[in-house]
Amino acid sequence: MSESSFYKTIFIIIAAILVSSYSQLLSQNYWQLTGSISTNLAIKPLATNANGDIFLGTGGGISGTEGDGVFRSTDYGNTWTQSGLSNLFIWSLAINSSGHIFAGTMNQGVWRSTTNGESWTQINDGFHNLDNTVNSLAINSFGHIYAGSVNSIYRSTNSGNSWTAISSPNYNGFYPLFINSNDDIVVGAGGSRLFRSTNNGQDWTEITIANAQIGAIGFNELGHLFVGNIQGVYRSTNNGNNWTQINNGINIGSFIAVNDFSINSLGTIYVGLGGGFSGSTSKGVFYSTNNGDNWFELNDGLINNAVASLTIDNNDFLFAGNTEGQVYKSINPTTATSINKTLTDLNIPISNSQSAISTINFSPPGKSANKSAQQNISSVQIKINEVLHTRTGDLTFTLGHLGVSQTIILEVGADGENFIYTILGDDNTILVANGIAPFTGYYVPSNSLSVFNGLDPYGDWTLTITDGYAGNDGILNSWSLIINLDGTTDIEEENELILNSYSLSQNYPNPFNPTTKIRFTIPSSPLSFGEWLGVRLVIYDLLGREKATIVNEEKPAGTYEVTFDATGLSSGVYLYKITAGDYSETKKMVLIR
Repeated sequence: MSESSFYKTIFIIIAAILVSSYSQLLSQNYWQLTGSISTNLAIKPLATNANGDIFLGTGGGISGTEGDGVFRSTDYGNTWTQSGLSNLFIWSLAINSSGHIFAGTMNQGVWRSTTNGESWTQINDGFHNLDNTVNSLAINSFGHIYAGSVNSIYRSTNSGNSWTAISSPNYNGFYPLFINSNDDIVVGAGGSRLFRSTNNGQDWTEITIANAQIGAIGFNELGHLFVGNIQGVYRSTNNGNNWTQINNGINIGSFIAVNDFSINSLGTIYVGLGGGFSGSTSKGVFYSTNNGDNWFELNDGLINNAVASLTIDNNDFLFAGNTEGQVYKSINPTTATSINKTLTDLNIPISNSQSAISTINFSPPGKSANKSAQQNISSVQIKINEVLHTRTGDLTFTLGHLGVSQTIILEVGADGENFIYTILGDDNTILVANGIAPFTGYYVPSNSLSVFNGLDPYGDWTLTITDGYAGNDGILNSWSLIINLDGTTDIEEENELILNSYSLSQNYPNPFNPTTKIRFTIPSSPLSFGEWLGVRLVIYDLLGREKATIVNEEKPAGTYEVTFDATGLSSGVYLYKITAGDYSETKKMVLIR
């Protein structure tokens, strides 16, 4: 072997080790594998009841028709037991307000359990003989159950005791089927068609979308409709009349399968991806905090990231089922790093002579004896759930906290009326000044909310709405505040860290554009009195290439905070690594543009 070949080989080995090390570092944060499940089939549906019990259905295998029935966990995924319908392929699960569980199966129709999965009864009265495979189930606000079968859509108004075939689009294979909070029904048909009914299935309207296999349907609190197919994710803000493809952050270099959506109480959207072709295909779980405009990968800890199903339990933990009979659970609730509060039914007048003033107060969490909890804000999102005013262009909205004040809406919309579910956040894409009344949707505020980043979140937050012109009046009815936190530290414990151990904190805000702050601690031991230690803080891309050096100097013991400016770097995931003496640690950050 020549000398150049030898060094080239050594370089490749070192690069492989670096990439492997980074992969290990990035695979320890978000997910943990739940208890063993006695199946190797795909976890097709996941569902949770009001008590937090989790149910899953299985199906697939080499033949594509195998099934191991339903499994149940009553301890948040720590253990799973077979819960009936063994040997059946379970396509779908639905749970009504009485806790009754309904299972749609391959070749066996619908089954019901009124005993939390202990026993099951087949309930196919009214089904045609050819409709014994039920691909999808959904329940509306009246408790009526809808079942999508091979050839027809059925409805039961008596908890499944009997079924009636309702008018259906002239296609076969009704999957998936979803009902929103207004009881509108959206169903996939014929593999690549999508239909909507606003009158309980009496009439159907075809919704135009890309002609590709539909795998998932979801709605958020704004009524925006999300559809996933093998070309990615699509969003409609007008009930399916128009569509926008929203794959920013999801690699669509080759076909992917969007298998499920789940949305938490703060409006964060999670999407489960799997299948498709290998190579550059994105798989696993991705999330969006801005209505799908940007997506970020959430696969740290997923060993097999071909995700077939998602659900969020009553404690706001996220569960993901994969194609090999495994279920993963988020280590923390999806809202663990957030606090939020909504004020409703305020009816505060807004007029030229009287500004509307409303205050949300967040109390700090319980503190242990002789310790004070310290938390910092990483980002703020505000919802103007309802302001009714006949001329939005008259109004100025200001948010204040701890002496910091920011104008977030400044006389927008001219002669338009009302703000209804107006969601303001720095990560959104449409400037509120470019919006149209009643401003329903996600907008960038008139001035950045990042002025609150790094502050203590607790205490009073005051919203002031000023009517700058005479002649038009209105009211403030409801508003919400969502605050994302960068973590919790007890001050005494932090002082102990300074004395006893190194630390590297998560950057905030994260995601960021273009600046973020990084905090780290150098302990007093093993330093001698007056001694300083060489410290390096470096930014790398995921291939291990150095992109920036933030710190490269000697420092005494203490806690430091530095600012990183990513101007000149493209959007994506980066690593930041600290090295000080024998200590090194690496964390991940996300830059968005």
